[in-house]
Amino acid sequence: MCARWGRPAGITATAHKLARIIFHMVTTGRAYNESIFAAEEQRQRKPLESSLRRKAAKLGYQLIPLPQTAQAPLQAASKLFIRSKRPVIRSAA
Repeated sequence: MCARWGRPAGITATAHKLARIIFHMVTTGRAYNESIFAAEEQRQRKPLESSLRRKAAKLGYQLIPLPQTAQAPLQAASKLFIRSKRPVIRSAA
């Protein structure tokens, strides 16, 4: 997170994630289960991905998911490849 948003924002985001985990454990009385939080992150990601696809289509681009690798499903789903519907103009060098 620090690499994407900068150190202060990354620290804040990590603290917020830990606070959510601890709050969930305290309020439900259940032990930590990563699948609950992974499902929540995936649920939050869907509207963002839909919005990105609409914006890309409006600009004449198409988003194509990268092929699945040995990565975690959440990481693989977050990586998209942008393909332009417009012809590529190359300068004569």
